[in-house]
Amino acid sequence: MEEAAQGVGLAKFQCLIIYGVMSGLILSGCNLTHDLEERVNRITTPQSTPAPTVAPSVAPTTTPAPTVAAGTPNFYLSPTGDDVNGNGTSAKPFKSLRRLWQVIMPGEYACLKGGEYLLEEQQCLYGKSGTASKMIKIWACPGEKPVLKPKDASYYTKLCDRSDYNYPGSWRLGMVFKGNYVHFKGIELTGFKEDALKRVMNPLTVTCSKFNIFEELNVHHNGGGMYIHGNLDGSCSVAADGLADRSEGNQIINSDFHHNYDTANNGGNADGVAAGYNSAGGAATLFRGNRSWHNGDDGFDVWMNESSAVFENNWAWHNGYKPDNFESAGNGNGFKLGLTEIVSAAVLRTLRNNLAFKNREHGFDKNGAQCRMEFTNNTSYGNLADGFQMNNPQANIFKYNISYQNGRNQVVLNSDRVSQFNAAEGVGLVDNWARIVSDSDFVATDFTGVDGPRNSDGSLPSLKFLKIAPGSDLVGVGAQ
Repeated sequence: MEEAAQGVGLAKFQCLIIYGVMSGLILSGCNLTHDLEERVNRITTPQSTPAPTVAPSVAPTTTPAPTVAAGTPNFYLSPTGDDVNGNGTSAKPFKSLRRLWQVIMPGEYACLKGGEYLLEEQQCLYGKSGTASKMIKIWACPGEKPVLKPKDASYYTKLCDRSDYNYPGSWRLGMVFKGNYVHFKGIELTGFKEDALKRVMNPLTVTCSKFNIFEELNVHHNGGGMYIHGNLDGSCSVAADGLADRSEGNQIINSDFHHNYDTANNGGNADGVAAGYNSAGGAATLFRGNRSWHNGDDGFDVWMNESSAVFENNWAWHNGYKPDNFESAGNGNGFKLGLTEIVSAAVLRTLRNNLAFKNREHGFDKNGAQCRMEFTNNTSYGNLADGFQMNNPQANIFKYNISYQNGRNQVVLNSDRVSQFNAAEGVGLVDNWARIVSDSDFVATDFTGVDGPRNSDGSLPSLKFLKIAPGSDLVGVGAQ
C-alpha cells in the first residue's frame, strides 16, 4: 500500500448500498399497526440519498460478535427488482442498494436474493448507522449468492454526490460505506476494474467507520481489494457524520480476497484486504478466518495504521503476482504489518494461528512498523524471501511459530526479543528458534485444496496441509 501513500493516498473505500424489501406489511385479517404504517410511508416513493446524520444515539464502545441468525427480513433485494414500483417485499423487491439505504433503519435486516446485480451507478452508503444493540444487517438470503458488479463502463461516470469519495488522481471507488454497526454477509464483489483513465477501482471501501462486521465476502478479479481506512486527506473530518478520525473495531471474518490486480501499477495497489491510515488509540481491527491469494500486491496490509490490528486463523499465499500466472507484480508479502510512524512499546499487532506460504516476498513483514508485535502459533512456509522479517526496534514476542523452506532467511529478528519454543529450518539459530524442522514433521506439504469450498459454517476448509504429524516434537507448534 505504500505506493498509494504517495500522490493522492488511499482514501477509497467502496460503499455497499443495500436495497431491501419488507415482508409482512399486510397481514391476512390484520390491520397495519402504527409501526407498520410508518414503514410503509418510508418506502412509498423513492427519495434522494439522505444527508449525513449526527452520531448514533449509542456511541460505539465494543465490537459486537457476529450473529447466528438475522430473523425475518424487513426488506428484500433482487436483480430483477424495481426501485420505482417495488415496495421491498419478497414479491416486489427493490433492485438497487441505494434504494434500500434510503429506508432501512437500525435493527432491520435486508435480504439479497441470488443472481448478478448489474450496477448502473456508484453505490454509496453513508449518513446512517445502526447501534450496538440494533445493528443493520445486509445479508445474502439463506442459500443464495448475490453477485455485485458494474453493468458497463458507464458505471464509472455515474458517481455519488460526495466529492470526498472520488479523487482526481489515480483512484476511483466502486462502492463506499461510511457508518457504524452494520453487518454485511454473504456478498460477492467482482468486475470493478480500472476506468478508461486507468484509475484504480476498489470494489468496497470503508471509510471512517466503526464496529461493523464484514462476513463471508468474496472479493475477486477487481482493480483492487477491500480497503478500510481512517482519516485520509481530511475525509473523516465531516463533523455532521459524528465519526472520529479513524475506522476502528471492525471485523473481517471468513472472507476471501483473490485475483485483484491493477494494470496501471502492475498490481502495486491491489492488496487483498487492507486497513490503514488510522490514528492511534482506536479499538482493534480484527481479521479472522480469511483467505487472501493471488493478489497483485500484498495479502493483508495495515499500512499507516497506528491503532491495533489482530490477525487470527488467516491464510495468505501467492501474493505479488499477476492473476493466474507467476509473473512478478507488486510487493508480494503475505502479511504486511507497517508502516507506523509512532514508536510504541505497546503490542499493536497480534498474530495467532496464521499461515503465510508461497508469497513472492516475505511471509510476515514488519515493513517499517515501529510498534511491538506478538506472534503465536504462526507458520511461514516456502515464501521467496524471508519467513519472518521482524527486525524492527521493539521487543517482539514469538511463541510456538514455525519458519520453513523460505527462500532467503527463515527469520530476521532484532536482538531485543522474547522467544519461546519456535522452530526453523537450518542450523545456527538461537534464542528458542533452534528446533529443526523437516518434511517429516508435517502430515502433508501439498497445498491442494487451500482455495476450495469453505465449511458449512463459513470457516476455512479442513486440510492436512502443514498440520503437525503425530509423534513429531513440534506438536503444538505452528498454525494449528
